[in-house]
Amino acid sequence: MKTFTLFLSFILLFQCNLFSAAEPTETYLVFFADKDPSDWKATDFDKKAIQRRTDLGIAFPAWEDLPVNEHYTQEVAEVAEELKHPLRWFNAVSVKATPSQVYEIEKLPFVTKVQALVESPSAIAAWENTLTTYRKAPDTTKNRKLLALQREQLGFKLMEAAGLSGKGTRIAVFDAGFTGADEHIAFEHLRKNKQIKLTKDFVGRGKVYNCLLYTSP
Repeated sequence: MKTFTLFLSFILLFQCNLFSAAEPTETYLVFFADKDPSDWKATDFDKKAIQRRTDLGIAFPAWEDLPVNEHYTQEVAEVAEELKHPLRWFNAVSVKATPSQVYEIEKLPFVTKVQALVESPSAIAAWENTLTTYRKAPDTTKNRKLLALQREQLGFKLMEAAGLSGKGTRIAVFDAGFTGADEHIAFEHLRKNKQIKLTKDFVGRGKVYNCLLYTSP
């Protein structure tokens, strides 16, 4: 009888583990109730960023500048399938988790809500043959006319008339990929003068200069 009971318990345990393993994992945002001001360090920010705030009369640090509480993040990581990214402006972290894990995360006292992220289907950004042509585009009359049109649309004449050149200004550009920017003639002067100061792949694929042929999760 003991042998039969042990065998039955093993079967039930196996079924429970199998059921748990079969649970689907989805991407969620886990929002926190508060932040710890003592976590903030001025060294987390570039000196130019702090100076820009000062010049514009913007209070620093703002609530959004405070980092996500590391203790909260660690506790969520112990429950979730995978911890992805902390998001200080949202006071949240993104995670991969199963429904049962979400249920446990929602019970944590510092969690205000857990929101599912609907991942968009794959989307083609551009055709490869077009990209190949564009990447090697020469300095032709057609391209110069296109540049003139873009300058007009952006109001460059008004800025130049006002004596605004943008010299010394650090510019951050965010997009889903910059195919050919490391080769295209339009950015040759930036590469030559080493004016591209930093690139970062926030999603984790390590391909800043590749066109992403799908939307980021």
